[in-house]
Amino acid sequence: SINSKKNPLSLAKARLAMRSKLPEGEACLDQPYIALLEEVGQLQESMDKLQLGLEQAQGTYMELFDVKQNLEHDIFLKSTSISIDRTKCLPLRAEFPFHLWCGCNKCKSCRTSLYCRTHVCKKV
Repeated sequence: SINSKKNPLSLAKARLAMRSKLPEGEACLDQPYIALLEEVGQLQESMDKLQLGLEQAQGTYMELFDVKQNLEHDIFLKSTSISIDRTKCLPLRAEFPFHLWCGCNKCKSCRTSLYCRTHVCKKV
């Protein structure tokens, strides 16, 4: 869109340059000259707005790209953590559960469960 404004702007500037080379008697502030000045101003203002929008869009793109890189790095770290957990920690956890029991002969249920439910001996 910026490139589409370059040709009309250069044409309007060329017309202004040609009018500035007119002899003094013909060079005046008439309606066509004023319209030409307004056209150049509008085209330049339009190009400036487009350039500003382009710069803002590029800035936003770079910010989003950085966020994407950070998220991909976080995903890599988390997947590595999950892999370590599955390969190294899960086999260790498979050897559990701990059977908490008091060791006396009175509490027979605590030897088969995770914890002593009867608490006959009151040790656990």
